[in-house]
Amino acid sequence: MIPGWVKMFVVSSALPRPRGHDHEHLPPPARAPLRQGWLVQWWSPDRSGCGWPAAAEEVAAAVPQYRELFEAVETQFPGASARERFHEGLRQLIDLLVSGLIEGTVAAAGESGATTADEVRACAGRLASFTPEVALTSRALKTFLLENVYATPALGAGRQQSQELISNLFQFFLENPARLPQPYADQALDEPAHRVVCDYIAGMTDAFLRRTYELMLGPVPTLPLA
Repeated sequence: MIPGWVKMFVVSSALPRPRGHDHEHLPPPARAPLRQGWLVQWWSPDRSGCGWPAAAEEVAAAVPQYRELFEAVETQFPGASARERFHEGLRQLIDLLVSGLIEGTVAAAGESGATTADEVRACAGRLASFTPEVALTSRALKTFLLENVYATPALGAGRQQSQELISNLFQFFLENPARLPQPYADQALDEPAHRVVCDYIAGMTDAFLRRTYELMLGPVPTLPLA
């Protein structure tokens, strides 16, 4: 399973490029890197004016392998803006993490000797894993994100509200399993309701969680602007 924090960075590659970012007319190597996915804009209250070079430097200081990637990007795409180089470095970092997860999982599966789904379930440890080198990069990036994104006061109110929405919606469906959509409503007749409700809520996006909450329990309170 791809780590949840990856979702925070990756935005669908189907999104159109913003206007003013068409570099196809530029000759290589000045042409900007192809962006296979747009990344969430770097922002926090105490960094509002830091700019893309400073943002990249902060990530590089915490995640050594990102520094290597970013320095390679600067050489490879000298004509790209600082913002584009920052995005391209993150894109390559995500590619490294995903590749490391695939390679690590293949290696662990081979070493386990498991050949069936039942044998995989019987393994003492989890087979889906990073390679050792990429695991270090993953931990460094998770630590950086926890300290500089997830745990920042600016996100505290939203995180607390999300927890309350999930808790309230879980309790509602636990007490009213017939209000679950199909096939979950039927599953709740034969399986533990709390497990069915967990499966249903776990598949929700933030937007779908809010829509479902409003449909079942009423308006979601508006958070004050930071």
